[in-house]
Amino acid sequence: MNIADKVKMEFENAINAAIKDWERDYDKPAGLFSRNRKLDRVTMIKLLCLMGGNSLRKELYDYPGLNVSASSFSERRAAIDSELLYYVLRRFSDTDSGNDAFLYKGRKLIAMDGVNFNTALNKDAPSFMPAPNTAKGGYNQYKATVMVDLLSNQTVDMVLHPISQQNEHEGAAFMVAWNDFPPCIVICDRLYASYPLIADFQQKGMDFVLRTKQNVGALKPIQALPMKELDVDLEFVLTDSQSKASKEKGHIYVNTGSKRGKENSPKTYVSRFSYPLPYIMRLRVVRGRLPNGDLETLLTSLSRDEFSAAEVMELYKLRWREEIFFRHIKYDCGASRMKCKKEEYSRQELYGHFIASAAVWKIINGIALEQKPDNAYEYKINIKMATYLVKKFLATPNASGEQLVEDMSRYLVQVKPDRANVRNLHPTSFVPFNYRVA
Repeated sequence: MNIADKVKMEFENAINAAIKDWERDYDKPAGLFSRNRKLDRVTMIKLLCLMGGNSLRKELYDYPGLNVSASSFSERRAAIDSELLYYVLRRFSDTDSGNDAFLYKGRKLIAMDGVNFNTALNKDAPSFMPAPNTAKGGYNQYKATVMVDLLSNQTVDMVLHPISQQNEHEGAAFMVAWNDFPPCIVICDRLYASYPLIADFQQKGMDFVLRTKQNVGALKPIQALPMKELDVDLEFVLTDSQSKASKEKGHIYVNTGSKRGKENSPKTYVSRFSYPLPYIMRLRVVRGRLPNGDLETLLTSLSRDEFSAAEVMELYKLRWREEIFFRHIKYDCGASRMKCKKEEYSRQELYGHFIASAAVWKIINGIALEQKPDNAYEYKINIKMATYLVKKFLATPNASGEQLVEDMSRYLVQVKPDRANVRNLHPTSFVPFNYRVA
């Protein structure tokens, strides 16, 4: 069995297994989709995963062997809980492939970051964020806090929450506590360099590489370090005591809001520190110089015997692959164009795009491209075309997996290392489709 046929079988098995698990956990009746219709539950899940960025009518028309209206699809999707799609994602997005090509010194490289997705304007929805200076008075967005395997491009876990209720630290802490991780190195940006999350990693036995701030917003022990290249070990004590003896010892105060009879001001930050205090924290601090001359400071648990300072800097550089992964989700899979106005439906589609991405990368990772020695550059599979071809293959019964691999191998792009482009950030509003206009 070739890689494409294997992934297709895993995709269908994950859907069926997720349906059984979801009915068991949520005590849902098995007869919810008992009527014999074209849009049964499995077909609906496939549609939500395999649709692209076109209008709903065009996507339904292009789906092989299906002749249903947009209204029929909208009616049937109301019976699909978005959490069911999350079950499919967890079942299907398997990062434990057993392939050493996706390990770095025997460890998985897992990046964690947040990404925003625009949804339809609805001022009464939880995802509405007021913005008085905009033409519509605000916007609707969902924030996804995602853990991605950087070497296999598989989603390890994700948490979806409305932008108005975003709390990336809470989502990160939930995923760290909820999952059982194999040997891995977690790589995160400056947002995640906090005492509670570092303690979560340490208590879970997870190695990490975290970028941290270097100015007055940095962790207190970092502020005392000289602004030059260095590789030092730090040890300090976190405490909830503000006694004179504690201050003289240089202990770092953490406000956990646990003092009886004390009312904090609404502006007072209360830490989510979940472990007994005082807490001894040990960190290795690596500060290196970037090609543009700026300094970058990293916190890590990796030993100096196994990972040099330069290697720690290179590890953090790999975090950018997660940003490329988010671009793939938005623009190759179609997450930048929702086909709905209800937020529950937006959640369905977002989970579906991550599931489709898992299938695409599983097949790409299983294809060995032959590199010609006389080529000036190496070549890799064009991700955008691969996404289109894989979705069509998974939707078509009896499609040839060998033909899919052959077709994907025809669409290649050059790999040009060390290219740097300016990152232009600009907001993109939700774009509705014509089928809503009657």
